[in-house]
Amino acid sequence: MTDLWLPHWAPALYESLHRTPELGFQEHRMAKTLAEVLSREGFAVTRGIGGTGLVAVLDPGPGPVVAVRAELDALPLQKHTEAAFASEVEGVMHACGHDLHCGAGRGGRTAGGPPGTAERHIILILQPAEETGSGAARMIEDGLVEAIPRPDVLLSQHVSAMAPVGVLASTPGTALAAADTLTVTAHAPGGHTSSPNSGPDLVLFAANLTQRLHTVVSRDVPPFEQAVVSVPALEAPSAPGLRAPGVSVRVNIRTFEERVQAQILDRIDSILRAEATAPGLAFGKDVRLTHDSRVPRVENTPWVRDRLAALHEKRLPVRHLTVPPALASDDVSLLAQAFKSPAVYWFVGSGEPGGRLGPVGPACATLTPTFPTGRPSPSRPPRCERPCWPGWPATWTPTAPHARKPKRCGRSLRAYSTRRLTLILHSNHRLDPKPSDTDAKLHALPPHLMPKTHNPSPTMPP
Repeated sequence: MTDLWLPHWAPALYESLHRTPELGFQEHRMAKTLAEVLSREGFAVTRGIGGTGLVAVLDPGPGPVVAVRAELDALPLQKHTEAAFASEVEGVMHACGHDLHCGAGRGGRTAGGPPGTAERHIILILQPAEETGSGAARMIEDGLVEAIPRPDVLLSQHVSAMAPVGVLASTPGTALAAADTLTVTAHAPGGHTSSPNSGPDLVLFAANLTQRLHTVVSRDVPPFEQAVVSVPALEAPSAPGLRAPGVSVRVNIRTFEERVQAQILDRIDSILRAEATAPGLAFGKDVRLTHDSRVPRVENTPWVRDRLAALHEKRLPVRHLTVPPALASDDVSLLAQAFKSPAVYWFVGSGEPGGRLGPVGPACATLTPTFPTGRPSPSRPPRCERPCWPGWPATWTPTAPHARKPKRCGRSLRAYSTRRLTLILHSNHRLDPKPSDTDAKLHALPPHLMPKTHNPSPTMPP
């Protein structure tokens, strides 16, 4: 294992970024701060690629080119925490950990040791507007591929509270789903609510459309395929006594297979035409469908992912586990396609140390506030909040001889030690007070035990 050199001011940088979040394509302060820091560290920084995006290149001489992507933008959410470095911007917060990603990206300079010891080209790609799925595309359109050397490998990561601290997780091959964002807009003359028969009711049209769209996956997608169709936003501004003259419905689609995506898009088009006809609206004139964005699925290059996982376990006090694909999406896939480079995307556990391993994916707004600078600890015995994946049950197990005897229950995991808590991955869901031979062979992960090898179920969680 190798100790990583980290500058003393790194936690302060993270806290500064966390205090002042900015939405997509508005990350001016964050881009300026990171540009100044990276320039002092010897990077050649270019700003303004894709609006507020920037790239930083460290060229120490001959060697492979390693690119690390991190995101700048925050989310339009209100921060509810008493942390000393909580967001100071009303209604905006770094709920998805992009500030932590940028701090970790900054650590790419120190991954090999103090300044002057790097043996490879390091490129940091700090992109805007990942949350809207449009930042990577904007950087590509703005000449990113021509502005920097082609990476030999493209790395990206995401914190996840669904995995405990000390655990990394990734998937060989398809790692994240593709995402499509559609917008349905409709317009009508409107009218007074006292005369409901005087024209089409666009709110009723949008409500019926929303209900029908949520049946697409359950009735039009084969049961063994995976997809999600959601309506995350519906807007119909109007006065209290007037029917809305316009309505906007946003639709989000997640798929793994292109044929499933095409099937869903065709079905949405058919449903929209039928729903428009019912109140007498003309499709293409009164009702329009626009395809706002398309983010391809994230593909991990298997041999690079396996090599990186082994390197993580060799160089760091962590376990790098294999997990099934997640239905989350990330537009880093556009960068991998543009560069035509091998790529790896992994999750970094930010949950309670030794905690339960759930379906790993980006867990926004659930990051432990003390994770970057402290060591959080459970304040009460852990509980199982959801069923385990087939073949993926995780339980707390005592490591001291005087620890309480655990209960045999599938929901309340009460086994804990007065000295420390330990995470053991079993082949069944029940807690067993007598460790099996397999358990005895598990390797230690200070201060918790994690399996050195693990064969997850290829199935997705129910």
